[in-house]
Amino acid sequence: SSTVRRSNSVMAAGVTDNMVMFDSWLNAKLQNLNTDEEVFSAYIRGILEGEELEDEKRTALSELLQDIIVDEDQNLQLTNDILCHWSQTQKTDSRVADISLGDVEAQLSRIIKIQQQTSVKPKERSDEEKKLRQSILAQYAEISDGEEEDDDEEYSGGDVGVAKNTNSEEAMKLEKGIKEKLRQDSQQKKEKDKEDREKQKQLQQDRKEKEKKRTQKGEKKR
Repeated sequence: SSTVRRSNSVMAAGVTDNMVMFDSWLNAKLQNLNTDEEVFSAYIRGILEGEELEDEKRTALSELLQDIIVDEDQNLQLTNDILCHWSQTQKTDSRVADISLGDVEAQLSRIIKIQQQTSVKPKERSDEEKKLRQSILAQYAEISDGEEEDDDEEYSGGDVGVAKNTNSEEAMKLEKGIKEKLRQDSQQKKEKDKEDREKQKQLQQDRKEKEKKRTQKGEKKR
């Protein structure tokens, strides 16, 4: 059986890099406050990734940071810094996604144009077409080791009319496959984001319950 290899898209790489940079910045801030950055960063990310309005997120962040920052001005400053950095990260991620998607669509258009206009035998595909096709497949699809052998056999015979039909069909299949891959990637990301938000909300709820119990115990001691 042929071995399947997977390649990460430019879009995913760009988004991941931005989130890593944000997490590193946030963890450094929390470390300087001598607190458990892993716990608090998880709470903060849960708030930021929620669907609430920015004012609601600001309030939630401020209340959370009260546990580690007593000074009101410092609390407000860090809250604003976190929201500002998060906003910049989201804007950058959006630009990366738009550029990557636009790039692959442009490449697809070039491939389809080359394939539909070709008037030579199939096995005489241009180097440009081959490179573009391989580049897109490497970034957005799963490629088996035997795929190129199959392509060579497919392009080894037939007249010009058959060649054009084959090229057109292959272009349509390629475009459909890549769009489906992008759709699946997008759906998986949405599901993961939803799952992460639910986990963070549960963590927040658990924290509130613990805080409530701690307050009740303190009142009983009085």
